Amino acid sequence: MLAYFGFRLYTLIYAQAYVYHGGKLGLAWVFLLLEIATLLTNGLPYGLRALAWHRPNRPHLRLEGDDVPTVDVLITSCGEDIDVILDTVLAACSTDCPVDRFRIFLCDDGRSEEVCNRISAPREKYPNVYYVSRPKPEIPDYKAGNLNNGLHHSRALPRIQAPSPQPPARVYSAKLARNDTPSSSESTSVSGDEIKEKELDHEWNSSAEVPGHEPSEFVAGLDADMTFYDTPTNDPLTQNMLQFAGLTESVNDSLGHADCLGSGYVMRRVTVEAIGGFPIESLSEDVCCSAKLLGAGWKTVFVQEFLQYGSVPASYYAHVKQRTRWSIGHIQTALLFRFRTSSKFAKHLDLRQKLTGITFDLRQFMQIPTAFNYAFIPLSLYAGYPLVIWNTEFQLSIMGWVAAIGNGEYDVRISSYDSELEQWLGPYILNSFVRPFILPKRFGGQAAGFKSTGSIADNLAERDRNNRASVWRRMYDILWHQRGLFHVIFKFVCLGGVALTCVRPVHPDIPSAYTLSQRTYGNQMIYLITRIGWPPAVWLQFLHASLVPPLYALFPPRVPPRDEVLIADPKTSIKYPRPEVMRLKRSA
Repeated sequence: MLAYFGFRLYTLIYAQAYVYHGGKLGLAWVFLLLEIATLLTNGLPYGLRALAWHRPNRPHLRLEGDDVPTVDVLITSCGEDIDVILDTVLAACSTDCPVDRFRIFLCDDGRSEEVCNRISAPREKYPNVYYVSRPKPEIPDYKAGNLNNGLHHSRALPRIQAPSPQPPARVYSAKLARNDTPSSSESTSVSGDEIKEKELDHEWNSSAEVPGHEPSEFVAGLDADMTFYDTPTNDPLTQNMLQFAGLTESVNDSLGHADCLGSGYVMRRVTVEAIGGFPIESLSEDVCCSAKLLGAGWKTVFVQEFLQYGSVPASYYAHVKQRTRWSIGHIQTALLFRFRTSSKFAKHLDLRQKLTGITFDLRQFMQIPTAFNYAFIPLSLYAGYPLVIWNTEFQLSIMGWVAAIGNGEYDVRISSYDSELEQWLGPYILNSFVRPFILPKRFGGQAAGFKSTGSIADNLAERDRNNRASVWRRMYDILWHQRGLFHVIFKFVCLGGVALTCVRPVHPDIPSAYTLSQRTYGNQMIYLITRIGWPPAVWLQFLHASLVPPLYALFPPRVPPRDEVLIADPKTSIKYPRPEVMRLKRSA
């Protein structure tokens, strides 16, 4: 790829200086920059893979015996389905660990009284479960604030002895000033501003408290609906994270820059408290947290072992909201770290870690100009302008062979590094970037916000074959309200441009930015190759990507109800995904 772009640049500069004498090549430069932006999102990770000489050995270890570290597990929720929340809590409770060394805190930012009441049932069997909530903060801090609230209360709550009488679940909910640590008696009810304690069933047994309480050594994090056992067949919206969790994280780990994925992590409490708690500066508090830990001199590692399965967003709208929120959060992190050059947050990063972080940051920004291809691809096709500039056929041959070797393979079914996902999401990502970062409020700008994916209502029931909305309502909602009509328009405009390009070599009277001097077979083939056949056929990639919204609206996948994909353990009655649903399914 470096050889290809280097030679492209050489031929363009040569033509600009000696053939066209400084004129007529403005669009050629624009096309080159857009091609670089399009291919750089894939090219940057290739550079990291070249630096990752060997994969670190991360054995899958298990604790034995009762002399184990103390761990507080923070399960975050905010409006998800109650059954999903309780299944996650119960599955965490079944972890084989001494009850006095292992506690679970359900951190509910949905402030649900029903969740609070139903969490009391598991306490009959699992006395180390606690419910934590807080009033709605005046300054929104979203999931990071929810985690910090749980972090404060887990530090303050005395640990129970084992065996001990089973105390009731307590609702801890404190309105905390930043950097304030509450005492174990500071709490408020779920709905009120009045400071009080809410106990369930019977009085707290103070004899269960351990004298000389010390906070847990470790803190672990789980989302109430983490990924993914209900990915539909063929994954039409590219919702799986196998590319990132399976390959990218392994590469990053080998370079000393493993990223936190937001669920399924464990860290020493002293580390997260040393960086001031979970960072509220970014909507992607997970990646930002691991970046801050690395910048502060701590180490992160990635153990490639599947220990949790959850739920993907069940609707087109929820999926778009999730991915654009991630994009905004990653951009916020990049700006906070000044592309890993910040003397405050990145002073302990070595060169390889900085390169890994910079690559991640640049990929987020490269997704923004990718959206401009929706305008420039039709422009190039209708103008008849070549995608590459050459001075001799020999130069063209060299560029063609190098381009084919570097990026000529294209399979419309298998996206490389989620590139297809980024292509059809491009307009949404551009909009999500412009509104919070560029536009003033009077022109439609707004602050970046957070809404948990599991709390987004699925009004269309798209994946429920028996109860889904009609095809007309789905088309109206996805194509009009969710602006999928943009992709449909692009598809027809692009196909019209391809048809016009195919006709022009045999009908030279059609206006074009480039007219064939001689209508020979060779010239006609070169005309077609340099406009619609040039590797990696970017117009074809975007054409295929633009099919995703309308095809999803017309033919949404079917996902079975949760009861059909989960199976209860005969001993504990706790539900787990069936083995067959844990694998990504493809059809003919």
